[in-house]
Amino acid sequence: MKIINVEHGMKRMLGTFVHEDKVIDIQECYALFLNDIVGDPRAREMAAERLPYDFAQILEGGDKYLRAFNAGVAFGTKIFNEGLVDLPYDVSTLVPKLPLTPRALVCLESNFKDYFDETNRTRPDQAGFFLKLPHTVIGPGEAFWVDPRLIKKLDYGVQLGVVIGKGGRNIPPEKALDHVFGYTIINNLSARDHEILPWGEGGKEFHVRYGQGRNFDKSVALGPWILTKAEMDHPEDLGMRTWVNGELRQEDNTKNFLWSIPETIHYVSRIMSLKPGFVIAMGTPGGCGLGSDEALGANTHERSGEAKQGGYLQVGDDIRCEIEVIGVLENRVRRPLRDSPFNFSFKAFPGRGEAVSYTESSPTDIFKWGDKEAKGWQKQGRRK
Repeated sequence: MKIINVEHGMKRMLGTFVHEDKVIDIQECYALFLNDIVGDPRAREMAAERLPYDFAQILEGGDKYLRAFNAGVAFGTKIFNEGLVDLPYDVSTLVPKLPLTPRALVCLESNFKDYFDETNRTRPDQAGFFLKLPHTVIGPGEAFWVDPRLIKKLDYGVQLGVVIGKGGRNIPPEKALDHVFGYTIINNLSARDHEILPWGEGGKEFHVRYGQGRNFDKSVALGPWILTKAEMDHPEDLGMRTWVNGELRQEDNTKNFLWSIPETIHYVSRIMSLKPGFVIAMGTPGGCGLGSDEALGANTHERSGEAKQGGYLQVGDDIRCEIEVIGVLENRVRRPLRDSPFNFSFKAFPGRGEAVSYTESSPTDIFKWGDKEAKGWQKQGRRK
């Protein structure tokens, strides 16, 4: 099952596909179930309480909320298949949103040998991880707002996202997958010029600062949906690819993880409790812009296969991340209209009365539902 979060006009809803281009509103279907089958006079009220549009709240709600979710999906699928009610929405009328807001994003530092090789770093004996805050996460088709005067080395990285459905502490590896609800795609951006600082004689050693380099606003994309665990037979044998402006930059497979999903869940849960709604980002393969940056210690070389060695992202770049079985996540880099990701004290924008021409884009600017492409919108303005 693919769980999506979308807007239809002014309505926000949690949905799932009942056909390749048809989506049902799970909360609406659950309300019909409570009204028609259970006979609950407070059907809509109860459905709104138990099935909020942020799926992380449903995971946090536990079995009661998940039973409501499953009942809504089952009843909606049933009446669609029987043609009883014209409930489904056509995907061309829907604006995709972030499928869930992670309560915490747990990011592995690195998890592929070729990443260590090309960035000229020694593989540690244990996995390392850092955290990203919920407000740094955007959804499919949304823009990464980046001021190039503040971030000059913006990097990309496709990663498999593991959605935690059941919390725990000290989780044994053999039971780790029991705590997984599903999987998604992550594009985890880095501000390498803030993350990695040369120091020492000749600048040959490097100080790594994940806080400054990874936690700027709108620095990670997640989506386009959550694929439930039941639909995924082999999460550790999935092709992973990233294109920048149509050029293939990353190509690898999750079978090349240095630390498996069960090992990672076990390790992280020994350090801290995992909670429902947490998402683990399993690390990115080689092919990032950092791999071509000799000033930051990269061991530059021609990559094998079709992936090309490229540089850092620029304003206007389109990034397409694909993981087999799950789907495709697309986003674009844009310059912010007013706010900067860091609070530096200099005049960043035009003064009062100065003309400023800008383009705003809806989340559907570059998002495609299969072969259907939604249209964005533009607006010209002047600061008053």
